[in-house]
Amino acid sequence: MSSTHIRTFVAIKLALSPEYNGLRTALRQRTAYDQIHWCNDDLIHLTVQFIGKTPVALLPQIKASLDQISAETPQFPLAITKLGLFGSHYAPRIVWLGLTPSPELIQLHEKTAQFLAQIGLPVAQENFVPHITLGRIKEVDNKKRFSALIEELQPDFKQEFHIDSVNLMQSHFHNYEVSYSTLHTSHLKEKI
Repeated sequence: MSSTHIRTFVAIKLALSPEYNGLRTALRQRTAYDQIHWCNDDLIHLTVQFIGKTPVALLPQIKASLDQISAETPQFPLAITKLGLFGSHYAPRIVWLGLTPSPELIQLHEKTAQFLAQIGLPVAQENFVPHITLGRIKEVDNKKRFSALIEELQPDFKQEFHIDSVNLMQSHFHNYEVSYSTLHTSHLKEKI
């Protein structure tokens, strides 16, 4: 990536409860023979909109628009609802925790996508599935056992979040490791 471009995304930072951290630990222990790259605690987030390669010159405009979109979007609750997989049961790619798709979250996603399209940045066209990525799967030893484990570990507890801000984040890659930094934080409208 050149110095004129960086990799960015719009996200909501989240911290998992002890119960969900316990579920994550159980999942890691019971998949020790599989090749899964697990996300560190500081990488846990909900991606509202992936941007990717972003011209540095557009950052002030993106930040200002994110402030405006956020000021029009009321604060809202979110809750983790399930453990899931992207990809098929034959070729799983990502292990994730699913979140309730609240109307405010959908509005935030759609308005951000519209703005990015207006300034000429490519926007992902796939369905928006609110989730927290727990791990990226390289290889699973026994796919049938792995799918059964996902079903077995479905949570019977709930974690709720109160969402009051959204962040413009930058991805950094160094020695095959990923880290994120916050470029800007926008605050959502307080409910009266």
